[in-house]
Amino acid sequence: MKDSPSNLDGFLNGASKKPEVEAAPSRPEPKVQKNFRVRRSIAEELTREALEESIRTGVRVTQEGIVEAILEERYKDR
Repeated sequence: MKDSPSNLDGFLNGASKKPEVEAAPSRPEPKVQKNFRVRRSIAEELTREALEESIRTGVRVTQEGIVEAILEERYKDR
């Protein structure tokens, strides 16, 4: 199939150049597993809060998510 004159003009004017590829979004920071001990009362409160938040929002909220949010808030300026 031959190019029509309008396509040829566009090509000569740079219209058929490949668009520049945008930089890929950065990957999330890899996670590591940390195991630590907490008082039973804190563990029970964490379990209760995750359940209540899941029911309230209709979206699964995990204990890990709550702890990560707390730690991110604490260390956000570092």
